[in-house]
Amino acid sequence: MGIEKNKYSEFISIIYVSGFAAALSLKFSIHINGGMFMQLLGFCIKSKNVIAMVNFYKKVLNAEAIGEGDVHYDINLPDGKGGFTIWDNGEVSDTVNEKIEIAFLVDNVDEEYERLLKMNVSMVESPVDNPWGARHMLFCDPDGNQIRFVTPL
Repeated sequence: MGIEKNKYSEFISIIYVSGFAAALSLKFSIHINGGMFMQLLGFCIKSKNVIAMVNFYKKVLNAEAIGEGDVHYDINLPDGKGGFTIWDNGEVSDTVNEKIEIAFLVDNVDEEYERLLKMNVSMVESPVDNPWGARHMLFCDPDGNQIRFVTPL
């Protein structure tokens, strides 16, 4: 499968982090095998604890949250660089998701680490340099989902 930049792409750049490819922007499009057009729309985190999750992501990402009640919110990243949804569909289990990790590109991992420590965020891994040219840290949201902040070296 080939990935190529096309006239519909706002931005596409891939960085390898911990053995997986993370898009540096949620707004990109691709042509698969030169034919079918596909564009990433976003992602949704399902949670029974929507308000706590919204408050967490607003603080951690300096994001805006749009929604009302305790069922559905859109989290918009600063400067219009994408976003995602937090939603309680009434069917969420209490098990922790250990198969997905959310990665964000940040200006300075070390500064973010210090900022999040002051917020009592649950840290999994302090900042570390990797041989593939990235410095990263790992922490969890209130539901236990893993979040990685990455700065290229």
